Amino acid sequence: MEVRELDTAEQRDLAVPLMLRELTHLVPAEATMFFDDATSHGRRVVGALDDAGTLVGFGLLTHLPWQVPGDQLAWVVVATPERGHGVGGRLYDAVLQRLPERVDRLRAITYDDDTVSCEIARHWGYEPLQLSIASTVDVSSAHDPELPAGVSVETLDHVDLDDRDAVDAMLDRSQTNPERLTGSVLTLGDFVHQQEGDRLLLGVLRVDGAPAAIVAAMHATEDGYVGYTGVDPAFRGRGLGSLLKQAVHAEARRRGVRVLGTENEQHNEGIRHVNAALGYEQQYGSWRWARPV
Repeated sequence: MEVRELDTAEQRDLAVPLMLRELTHLVPAEATMFFDDATSHGRRVVGALDDAGTLVGFGLLTHLPWQVPGDQLAWVVVATPERGHGVGGRLYDAVLQRLPERVDRLRAITYDDDTVSCEIARHWGYEPLQLSIASTVDVSSAHDPELPAGVSVETLDHVDLDDRDAVDAMLDRSQTNPERLTGSVLTLGDFVHQQEGDRLLLGVLRVDGAPAAIVAAMHATEDGYVGYTGVDPAFRGRGLGSLLKQAVHAEARRRGVRVLGTENEQHNEGIRHVNAALGYEQQYGSWRWARPV
């Protein structure tokens, strides 16, 4: 068996299909995100090829735009027939040998129904940070909500807002979610990083002109993903997050989107309650792991 780095064409033509076959929860847009130059920086991909030249596993090392400096995501995927034969260990060692300088922490992801991968993560020294719950909603019949007096909603495909500084400040204040405690802090600029063919759907709700809530989603054709929903703490408890999400769902429908997905930390009861009321249905959970370097 040969272990070597994969070139760009091999990553696209070999690694992405293997990732989609083995990680059945992933949709194509999520898989290709890890191999797209717009969303994956300093990427190194090491492949394991059998004697016939077939890719039977790969190790991925990358930094995503929303990760804090010093973090690297490490992901090892092995074809089912080759598991238990040391392929994953060889790939992980090869990934560690290619760590760039000034890396403080490695991050990893496993799915909650893949107990073997969770055990391997612990064996490799990772500790769980959080469990994120993925859910989806059908927006094919979504309609615009009736807005109270003084409330306005704007939906855009860019972040060039007239009051961008004020919206960015509101976005920062809104991040009291568990993810912030693990170092994931978003700015409007992070929503610009998208793959070729993806389109931004940004929703901003204002109360008497002041930015109060924000929703950021990406979509390609009929499927999309809500990456963030936040409400300024000063405006919480008034149902504004739900109103804005309804407006974003309606705009997604007008753009031809049928299904939107999202993920929320299991203990983030506020947004999970909002999503459940809007018709989101739970699909699976994914563990976020970390270990120091």
